[in-house]
Amino acid sequence: MKLASHNTMTYLKPSNVLLYPFRFIARCQKLSIDEQINHGVRLFDFRISFDKKGNPIFTHGLMKFKLPKGTTMHSILFKLDCLACKENVWVRIINETDKDYECFSLYCNALERSYKNIKFYGGYNKKGWKLLYSFKNQQPNVIDKYASWNNDVLNRGTGWLFDDIWPWIYAKLNNKKWRKKYANFDGFLMQDFIGVL
Repeated sequence: MKLASHNTMTYLKPSNVLLYPFRFIARCQKLSIDEQINHGVRLFDFRISFDKKGNPIFTHGLMKFKLPKGTTMHSILFKLDCLACKENVWVRIINETDKDYECFSLYCNALERSYKNIKFYGGYNKKGWKLLYSFKNQQPNVIDKYASWNNDVLNRGTGWLFDDIWPWIYAKLNNKKWRKKYANFDGFLMQDFIGVL
């Protein structure tokens, strides 16, 4: 089993100070991308939207995140592309807001052309999981307990409410159990709060 981080970039600070009180709902990771790499993550989940100028930004729901000074989306992807020279690195790209379809498709195409070592997949719009862009890579084998189409969470009674409202508590209750259960799984296990067991 290899690790995948759900909503990878939600460790970042919200772009608007007024959104800070709601950060606990939108935040799915506390570790930086470098720390996630050090914990063995090799599949990253990038949720994006676009600002008024058409620039991609990291997003989760209504929460938009700002990159630290001196960091760009390119610098993050370049780092992953370098890592992908040595081992397989996957990045799932999801359009988080229900708009900017053409911009999203163009951006996905640019990613695939610019970062040739990364295995991109996804290309979906979050609402309804409509396919907006077909990446050349097929989706890897992923256990994704956070997917809206996955009823396993509801059937197992692990508390879907915690996943939506208190992701940290949900991770604390389930990460260790799932890592043990899927230890021999030949694929990726997607988790919130990498490092929380």
